[in-house]
Amino acid sequence: MADRFGVDAPATIVFSLFYAVFCTGFIYQSKEFSGAGLSPEIFLSYNDWIGSEELRFFVYHMKRTAGSMVIHSLLPAGYLVGYSYFTSIIDMNHPTMSHFWAHWPVFWNLLMLSVLLPVMAASIVWFWSLNGWERHPFVTKLKLYASNSSWHQVRADVETEFRRIDKISIRTNPLSK
Repeated sequence: MADRFGVDAPATIVFSLFYAVFCTGFIYQSKEFSGAGLSPEIFLSYNDWIGSEELRFFVYHMKRTAGSMVIHSLLPAGYLVGYSYFTSIIDMNHPTMSHFWAHWPVFWNLLMLSVLLPVMAASIVWFWSLNGWERHPFVTKLKLYASNSSWHQVRADVETEFRRIDKISIRTNPLSK
């Protein structure tokens, strides 16, 4: 195939380009990726972990943001493991992945650092979940609107308003404010 097109790209370059496109679509949650079932919500809805948005609006979004943070923190480790696999096995530049990591200790150190990201994200999620998600950023913002009552009353009012028929739902970019 290299003779026909004049290009013979290593598998690591193809993998890097594919992973960059995948991460961009996965993080920005474009319609194409959501339609293909590649979104954090799809993964988090397995065994109904996040529940229903219509029934429990705030619990759904608190669990969705927490789970999305953990899933997104896995992306750097996935790239480093994939890159070392494609370099070692597909391109056959090294006999094993452990030989690749021994030859390139920078990749091993980056992999160890990237493994800390999901651990830190899971720790933050655990901290948020203590006392019924009292420390979640949504709850801290919701407490600002609770005058004499607790934030649970404000949450219940918003959830009731969300279940009404006469609402407008507009899908926006998950990264925009």
